[in-house]
Amino acid sequence: MLGAQLKRFLKIAVVGAVLVAVVAGITLFAQLDALIQAAIENVGPRMTLTSVKVGSVNVSPFSGTGRIRKLEIGNPRGFQSETALKLRDVRVSLVPRSLTSEKIVIRELIVEGPEITYELTPAGNNLQRIQKNVESFVPATKTEGRTAKGAETKLELDLFVLKEAKVHVRSHILGNQELDITLPQIVLKDIGKGPGGATVKEVLAAVMRELTNGVTKAVTDSGVLKNVRQTIESTKGTVQKALKGILGR
Repeated sequence: MLGAQLKRFLKIAVVGAVLVAVVAGITLFAQLDALIQAAIENVGPRMTLTSVKVGSVNVSPFSGTGRIRKLEIGNPRGFQSETALKLRDVRVSLVPRSLTSEKIVIRELIVEGPEITYELTPAGNNLQRIQKNVESFVPATKTEGRTAKGAETKLELDLFVLKEAKVHVRSHILGNQELDITLPQIVLKDIGKGPGGATVKEVLAAVMRELTNGVTKAVTDSGVLKNVRQTIESTKGTVQKALKGILGR
């Protein structure tokens, strides 16, 4: 009789555990859009040290496909432009069942028609600053960026594509003039591939590194930096002459 009661208890426990798991899964899927948006807007600013805003998130919990719209990343301190990146449309595809595992698998992130502001100052450019901020990011607490089980959240990004991007080149040296150039397509593959995966920081750092290098190369190839350097050199001469006049030397 004791054995029969024990078996009954075990069955009830198993059913209860299954129900809890089902309810938890339904809750997770029902709140998926809000969770993704909250993660971007909460973690993003701490990593980039900029403002991060999302217009909307719409990802199906069943197919794992959807879109993130009007994602805007601001500029770090010391830069005048309001935003560094405006991503009006990001196409997302992820593996739904991976959302409850220790490694979230993202099949692809396709960014179409973004607007990028490349602001150049004597101390460097804004994209480079954001990249360095991400690379030097340290979680504020031991639990930040970890799953409920205490393991660090890992990602796998199979494909990242940024295409049809427009780059606005700005510098105080150019005055109020803004130069626009096109950016060749950027493609990254297999970030975090394998059982170990990659941290959120590692994925974002890899994307920012490729983006910064790509934009810098495009700006350099356009001849804009050459014009800026010539302006700097001519300005130096004017300033030096003015100082000599002021100091009487």
